[in-house]
Amino acid sequence: MTMILRKYRSERVRRRGMALVIAISLLALFSTLGMLYVRRMNLEIARADMLLAEARARQAATAGFQAALAELERALENRQSHQVVGKPKRYDFPVYSGALADGTPTREASDRRRAYADVIIADENAKVNLNHAPASVLQMILGVDGATARAIAASLPRDGAAFSESDEEAHRQWLLEPGDLVARGLITPEQFDAVNREHVTTYTVPDHDNPVGFININTAPAEVMAAVLDMSVKDAGKVITRRPFRTLAALAAAAGKDPATFNIRPDPNNPSSLPAPLAFESRCFQIVSEAVCANVAGKQEYDKVHARVDAIVYFPPDGGYEIVKWNARRGA
Repeated sequence: MTMILRKYRSERVRRRGMALVIAISLLALFSTLGMLYVRRMNLEIARADMLLAEARARQAATAGFQAALAELERALENRQSHQVVGKPKRYDFPVYSGALADGTPTREASDRRRAYADVIIADENAKVNLNHAPASVLQMILGVDGATARAIAASLPRDGAAFSESDEEAHRQWLLEPGDLVARGLITPEQFDAVNREHVTTYTVPDHDNPVGFININTAPAEVMAAVLDMSVKDAGKVITRRPFRTLAALAAAAGKDPATFNIRPDPNNPSSLPAPLAFESRCFQIVSEAVCANVAGKQEYDKVHARVDAIVYFPPDGGYEIVKWNARRGA
């Protein structure tokens, strides 16, 4: 009888031990699952916060572009674009975290979260349009030989031939951006690396059948003026000190040259008028908006998210504007 009791008690203890082990194992399993769940939720919350910050940064970059565009429009109306071009400006924007029951947005405190955009406007008409500049201008501005410059000019459509169905013109296409010079094998990467990108563009002629006024002689740098006037950069630097020009005669007097000797010459039927590719004012501009959305602790910013808008805007003479290039992306 005693043996039976001992065996019973031993079996009972063994079962209790097994139950305890199972209970501890289940508790460890559930604890691990709970920890994994909490970690997963924290990751999801962090991911949601990051996506929200990215959206805020993109909105700030777009808002910076819109604000600069409005200022540029006003400046053009008053013929004072020089007051906004080339002058960086920061725009601060409110950050909202939600909305009240009546739909009123709730604004974050500026000492907790911040969004702003640093914007700069550049004058595209101060550059040489690679699609419509003559070979003599391409030779000087790209630093290539005459044969290469003529080959570039010959590779481009003429008089709307880009839409021609003839076999001779079928291969001709406009350059969509300066880098197409390399992509199409017109110059080498090494030659392109030596080109100052601030002097070349492909965006200043919205209508390729009517390429007019795409170089502003009142804002073009000395290198561009040298290519237009067919003179040294040093001499062109002296010419630009005589700005602003309002007539071809004034430009010719400053250059000390007959306009018929320029690389961009006036129409022989109207020799006293400014050549069609040239202009006295700009209508095409680049607006770059670099935005940041960040958390704030004291004077320090952390968890920064960047976004960028790079756009080219053309203002037709009859009013309004046209966005001819739009590139928006995350990152500085």
